[in-house]
This record gives sequence, C-alpha cells and structure tokens, in this order.
Amino acid sequence: MLPVTGLSELDLTLTQTLTLTLTPAAGACTTAVHFTGSVMWDSIGSICVGALMGATAWFLISRNRQMLIGAPGHCDATPYC
Repeated sequence: MLPVTGLSELDLTLTQTLTLTLTPAAGACTTAVHFTGSVMWDSIGSICVGALMGATAWFLISRNRQMLIGAPGHCDATPYC
C-alpha cells in the first residue's frame, strides 16, 4: 500500500468506513432495482450515498479548517500560536 501524506489515522479510518458502508448500500439498492423493477430504490440509494458523502466532507473540512486557522484552546499543541 502506498503511503498517504496529509491525512491522519482518523481521516483514513473515516474514509475507509465510508467506503465499506456505501459500497454494500449501493449494491443493495441496485439489486432492489433489478428485482423489483422500481427505480425508486436507485433514487433512495443515490440520496443516501450523497448525504453520507456530504456529511463526511463537512466533517473533514471542519477538521482541516481548525488545523489551518487554529481553534481556541489548541495553542499548546502547536508552536506557532
């Protein structure tokens, strides 16, 4: 496995968990469309995948913003405060 720079262990664990959650969910929705013939399941799957990806992106953006700008109370962790 290639080393990934710039990501913490929490970020990697979060993205791996998201991948392992969304892949079976998308597969289940695709299977439901195949067996039922109703495209409603495809829409539900797309909305769920989009919502989870959006929530994860929001979490990662807020964490990166705190690391870049610096949040109150974190000055003892960095020498640049």
